[in-house]
This record gives sequence, C-alpha cells and structure tokens, in this order.
Amino acid sequence: MENKKKLLDVLLEKFDEANTSYEEELKIKKLLKKFDGQKYKFYKTYFATINHNKKTKPNTSSIDFSFLETEKQIDHLEQKTSAFNWKLIWKVASIAVIVLGTIVFSKHQQSKLEQAQAELAFEQAVQAINMVGSKMNTAKQKVEYIELFNEKTKPYINLNQE
Repeated sequence: MENKKKLLDVLLEKFDEANTSYEEELKIKKLLKKFDGQKYKFYKTYFATINHNKKTKPNTSSIDFSFLETEKQIDHLEQKTSAFNWKLIWKVASIAVIVLGTIVFSKHQQSKLEQAQAELAFEQAVQAINMVGSKMNTAKQKVEYIELFNEKTKPYINLNQE
C-alpha cells in the first residue's frame, strides 16, 4: 500500500509538470480511487470533472478549468452540511424560547387579570357594605325619632287602656 502511495505521489508530481502519458493518467485515476485525504482532493475533483465533461460536452481542444468551480461547489456543500446542523439547532432553540416565553407571559397576564378581578370584587364588596351601613344609620336615626316621639306622647296617649 505504501508503494502505491509513493507511486501515486511520483505520478502526480510528473502530472503537475505535464510530463505524463495517457496511460499514466489512467493509473493516477485508479490510484486516486484507493486513497482519501485532503492532499488528493484537487486531483480527484479534476479527474471527476474531466470525466463529466467528456460525457456531457463534445470533445474540444481548448483547456477547460471548470473543475476549479466544481471544487468550490463541493467545498461550499461541505460547509453547508456542517453549518446546516447548527442552523437547525438554532431554529429549534429559538422556537422553544418563543413558546416558553409565550407561556410564561400568558400565565403572568392571567395572574394579573385574576388580581384585577379580585380587586374589583373587593371594591364592589366595600361599596355594598358602605351602602348598607349608610342605610342602617338612616334607619337608626328614624328609630330614635320614633322612640323620642313615643316618650313624648306616652303621657298623653295611653294605648294600653283596659
């Protein structure tokens, strides 16, 4: 395995200098399939793009550097997948905070409403007691007048005559 890796490195160096034959490039493609790593990512992307272009575009004599854009797209997709999880976590967390805040706020509002209703009931009870008290005072004054009237008229009118 180590020998194949050394062979791949030698062939890639030769490839970078543009001294490889078609057969050597085929060997590079086969060897790249066996090895992973950041070191070989550029070459894998290059050969994958060349194969893709051969299938989709007619053979042209100009040099095609679209593999560089493909590599950027792959990097962008890798970044998206790693950032996707954090975005999802933040979305779920923010929804949870909003729901919890709504529940707490509604309970707070409900307790304020209950307190306001209790204060209103207390005020109405105080008003009713004051009204009853004022009527009692008025009635007491009238009873006092009746008692005074009875005392004053009792010697003159004898209702209990037999």
